[in-house]
Amino acid sequence: MENVQGMNFALGEKSESCFTGGAIKHALRGLAVAFGSIFSLFIAYPFLICWYYRWANSHTYINGRRLAFDGKGSKLFLKFLLILFLSLITAGIYFLIDGRIRIITWITEHTHFEGTTSEEKEKSCFTGKWYQFLGVELFTGFITLITLFLGFAWAHCRQKRWLAEHTRIDGYYIFFDGEAFDYLEKYVKWTFISVITLGIGDVWVAADYVKWKIAHTYAEPDDRLREYACVYKKIVNVDGKDCLKTFCKDCDKEITSLKCLDCGKPVKIRMGIFTLWGAHMTDFPKKEQQEN
Repeated sequence: MENVQGMNFALGEKSESCFTGGAIKHALRGLAVAFGSIFSLFIAYPFLICWYYRWANSHTYINGRRLAFDGKGSKLFLKFLLILFLSLITAGIYFLIDGRIRIITWITEHTHFEGTTSEEKEKSCFTGKWYQFLGVELFTGFITLITLFLGFAWAHCRQKRWLAEHTRIDGYYIFFDGEAFDYLEKYVKWTFISVITLGIGDVWVAADYVKWKIAHTYAEPDDRLREYACVYKKIVNVDGKDCLKTFCKDCDKEITSLKCLDCGKPVKIRMGIFTLWGAHMTDFPKKEQQEN
């Protein structure tokens, strides 16, 4: 695929996103990172993970534009040693709570679109907090358990959406729109291939999963989030009963989904640390905005 440098992402449009890395190369690099880290007592991990991401990003296209990775193992080394030390003395608890988020943040800060300027590169960041991610994991884990693991596909997609919505690459917002039923269908196929090939097919399965994930990832400019639906609530009579309904302040139409069906503006409803997302993931209006 030809990389179009300097292209603008049009609002509301999704160009092709894909991963072009080969299954065997992907598997070999993954094994190299895993075994190299273990045999070196994780001392080599910063260098191996940077080596992996340079290759993976060079084969990753978001909206038709290739990614690049400029992180260096020497820059990650001291930070990772501190994370490793704190994880060891806390029996891994620190890594599960905060360490992994710090690594994700560092990797995101060094992930860019190919051909961007140094000023644009400074806008790459990860805004998620450890307690938010922990809350999402606990919530999705709870849903998985109470559904006897039938809800694991939804839980997986929900975690990927959370990670994406807190990722900025060169100032562009990243979104993930993978659906649970689609992932479940893929998961059944991947499991079948793994079983009938006695695990050998996992080489292909791992690469196909990455391709599926990237195919459902896209980017939008930061002004993508400039408009949202200001809402208000009022009591209306429905079939002789008083009901509290939500209305769009701009067009005075009832909102029955996560976006106003009349003016099309999106709504995001916060539920503590968990979030229900509308079709256009934007900020829910602040309390003072609703009261105006």
